[in-house]
Amino acid sequence: MSEQQIPTAETSSQPANKINLSSIRLSQDFGAQAGATKLITHVPVGKPPKGQFFQVHPDSDYRLEVSIIKREGDEVYLLAQALSGLFPGLERPARLHLYATRHGSYGLWPVSLPLGDGKQNAWTQSALEIVEVAMSKWVRLVSNMAAGYYEAFEAKSLTLPPTWPEVTFNTLIDKAFTDGDRFVENEEHPLVQELLGSA
Repeated sequence: MSEQQIPTAETSSQPANKINLSSIRLSQDFGAQAGATKLITHVPVGKPPKGQFFQVHPDSDYRLEVSIIKREGDEVYLLAQALSGLFPGLERPARLHLYATRHGSYGLWPVSLPLGDGKQNAWTQSALEIVEVAMSKWVRLVSNMAAGYYEAFEAKSLTLPPTWPEVTFNTLIDKAFTDGDRFVENEEHPLVQELLGSA
């Protein structure tokens, strides 16, 4: 049996293609060419994702001292200033920092602040130190549970700067806390009712 002949441009009975694929294929940066802007549909609140390198925004306009309450599953609630001090032992002072991962995702990292009682907390102190480093370098956050503090590992080969969202910090905070009803602005909020035993 003779080998079956594979059709070629010369032997194929089909007409030649009129469209050259290379003339219509989009380049890999088609989003930039089209002037596309990434929409921010979700802003997570918490530590940067485990195992990912990230940087913290160095501009002071992208950080803010606030009062927060952490609930089960590390869900974070933001307290209005008028409610600060209502729940001693539950609320804590924190500084919200905008971070960006090397993959282009964003989030708000609420880094706890010292309570002012003179007690040193290794978790708080190490997080504050890592934030300072992450303002200029790509780092990966690791919780050292045995030692009781955070560790950071610097990426040696990542040199490109992060791409920051083109929106204000206020807009990011709105998206992070109002979408999930986690901004506690008055005593009618379900969290306040629950903590006061009214719900």
